Amino acid sequence: MSLTLIGRSSLPATQRGATGTLSVRVADNGQIGFSTSAGKVFENFTACKIDWDRESRKMIFTPVNTTKLPKGLKVEDTFKVGQSKDGANRYISAAGLFKLDAVSYDYSVGSYSFPATLENGSVSFTLPAEMAKKEAKPRKPKAAKAAAGATATAASAPVASGEPELE
Repeated sequence: MSLTLIGRSSLPATQRGATGTLSVRVADNGQIGFSTSAGKVFENFTACKIDWDRESRKMIFTPVNTTKLPKGLKVEDTFKVGQSKDGANRYISAAGLFKLDAVSYDYSVGSYSFPATLENGSVSFTLPAEMAKKEAKPRKPKAAKAAAGATATAASAPVASGEPELE
């Protein structure tokens, strides 16, 4: 029998952390979250402008530099792009945007992710007119487990009976 030594140096280089798909998530609290891949568009930016195509219901997020805005755009018309504590994820608070008559989307039906595309340095996705309400999964109540444990503990504990004897 002949053995061959396989050294780490002979292995092909692996890519750590495969690149994910571009997606946009609309949460049930009205927040728009970007996948890590989609959020890279906002690196070094803290604001964006949002364009809306009413017919196709396409929403386009373009990062902007608030110190050098495009012509005709005011700082108060931009949306703040937030960042998670670890810096990996980007998000926008959009509850007011979804209540706008032109957009009109009920985000309270549940959190949904939508495929996104990258076009000319902007992230875009199509927002459906409505989504079906997600059914809540029933959970076992925690109180029942705690109460069952407390009953078992109380049953096994010694109980004093009668009056204490005095000497």
